[in-house]
Amino acid sequence: MYDINLPQTELPPLNTTGYNSLVMRWGWRILAFSAALMGLYALAFFAVEEINPGIKAHFAGIRVGAMIHIIPGGIAILLGLAQFHTGLRQARPAVHRTLGQAYFICVGISAAAALFISFKPFGGIVGGFGLGLLAVVWGYTGWQAYIAARRGEFVVHQRWMIRNYALTLAAVTIRIYISGFPALDLMSFDDAYQVATWLCWVPNLLLVEWWILRRTLEKSG
Repeated sequence: MYDINLPQTELPPLNTTGYNSLVMRWGWRILAFSAALMGLYALAFFAVEEINPGIKAHFAGIRVGAMIHIIPGGIAILLGLAQFHTGLRQARPAVHRTLGQAYFICVGISAAAALFISFKPFGGIVGGFGLGLLAVVWGYTGWQAYIAARRGEFVVHQRWMIRNYALTLAAVTIRIYISGFPALDLMSFDDAYQVATWLCWVPNLLLVEWWILRRTLEKSG
């Protein structure tokens, strides 16, 4: 990772003004809606028997581990949305801090469970390695964001949070791939899962790294 030489007393704005602002605003709205939908889906996944019984069958041997991964992960998706709300962050810093602590706890639990599941994958070695590496990077970026906040390095904290939440949203993108590829008859569910365990997070991380670098160059220029 590169150093971000910005003042530590000021958070750079996340609002979308200027270049391509309309696209950015609608992109954020679609992202927020998808994340909220996925978070609620995760919370209802094990409570409602009618939800994806086929996928539940794949989790039959690791049901407890899957629950420990999916439920806190769903909560993290919902809490993460609130963390990027500029008005809440500025007007209610104590609420932002409390929600952030709850978010990190959920990420830590969910990432640990994902790492456990990765050793017993139904997507083979490829899928297991993809899920395991995601769990490690997800937990690492969350830890870095937490440490930066504790040190008062809020600009650095925000950048790590952007990376981390991009990985949290792997729960959204993996659903797109494992549902879309079989539906389009491009590959079987098992093959789609192996591919999705990589596509769901590597492009996310590359995209936010590009975005962070662009914002950094704009601020320094």
